[in-house]
Order: sequence, then C-alpha cells, then structure tokens
Amino acid sequence: MGIALWIVPPPAEASKLKQLMNIPPVIDTLPFPLPSFEPHITLASFPSTIPVATLKLALQTQMSSGSESEPERYPTTSRLHAPLRITFTALVASDHFFRSVLLDVALTPSLTSLRVGVQRAVEHLLGTSVDARSPRFPHVSLFYVPDAHAEERERIRDTLWTTCGVQGSEAGSDTESEAIALAVSGGLNSSRKNGPLLTGFEASEIWIVRCDGPVEGWEVLDKVSLVPSS
Repeated sequence: MGIALWIVPPPAEASKLKQLMNIPPVIDTLPFPLPSFEPHITLASFPSTIPVATLKLALQTQMSSGSESEPERYPTTSRLHAPLRITFTALVASDHFFRSVLLDVALTPSLTSLRVGVQRAVEHLLGTSVDARSPRFPHVSLFYVPDAHAEERERIRDTLWTTCGVQGSEAGSDTESEAIALAVSGGLNSSRKNGPLLTGFEASEIWIVRCDGPVEGWEVLDKVSLVPSS
C-alpha cells in the first residue's frame, strides 16, 4: 500500500474511539478476529519509494510558522493556523476491506487545503507528479472486516449504532445538524443521554506510516505537529 499520512486524534479521543472499536456487543459475537489499528484519517497514501524526509518537509510547509518572510517557497493553498476540527457525519458500512465500517467526516476547506497542499509540495520537492490516493476522503475507519465475512459489515454497523449512536440534534445545541455523536460508554436509555458523547476531535498531529503487509505490522515512521509552537 505504500506510505500513508494519517491525521490522528489526540490521546483522549483516540482512547474513546478505541473503546468503540472494541465494544462487546460487536466484538463478542464475531466468529473471527479483527485486526487492530490506530484510529486515523488517511490524508494521502504515496508510493513506498518516496523518502520519509520529503513527506515530512511537505507537511511542514503547510503549517503556519509565524513568519511571512517566504510564504511562496513551497506551493500551498492556505497555511494552517489552528488544529483541524474533525466532525463525524455518518456511521457507514461499505464493500471494501479498509472501509468496512467507518465514520464519514465533514469535508472542510481546511482539510481540502491541507490535502491539496501536501501533494503539491511533494511534487515540488521531487520535481515530478506523484500518485497520492485517499479513497472516500475524509473518513475514520473503525473496523477492517475480511471479505470472506463481508456480510458482517452491516450487522456490525447496525449494532454499533443501536448501542452508541446519537443523531446530531440530540447531541447538544452546539452540534451541527448534519453531525452525529457516539456514546463512548453505556448504550441506550440514561447512559445514552448523560454519558460522554464523541462528535469528533481536534487533530493536531499527522503520522507518517508505512502500510505494507499485514495491518498489525504497519509501522509509524515519524510524527509531525500540525501547529508548531511559535
């Protein structure tokens, strides 16, 4: 698969997403194991031949450095000045292993700008066009279900939504109408109303990950802050 750039949640939100990825009503009834992985949004996947240093520099060129002395040194659409706000909009099952059960994410101008800007910067640094992929961008995968058990994807999605799902209008007055929330602990009834709800997260870090071979053998090669300290 190559080397991927992952937008990752902060530790607290990552822990909550992992709770959802291991919820007993889903996991305990499966007759087969599921691979474990860190929750993330794939910003782009590049060929393994591209140097990690090039990808890291391309990411850094998109960040606000607090200096306007050379804003056009590398191609960019608009530099990031704050953490990326990630908002969940739907819980979906699909027909692809790496998108078996996922959370769709609102496509904001900041996400679009970052994705386009990073690819342009990589191409500028290499002096050639590159193949950067990110199907169904942006989304957070929760489960990778083998194709041999594809029929389980809808059931997993439905079980997770029944246990934890909350429509945006129920999640609080400050939640966008098209957003959804997931109850991190508990399920229906009182825990659904009073327990902590996860509507998204503010991402402040991108990981560079080698995604070759089995999922659990994927390797984090480097990490880049989205908002460098001034």
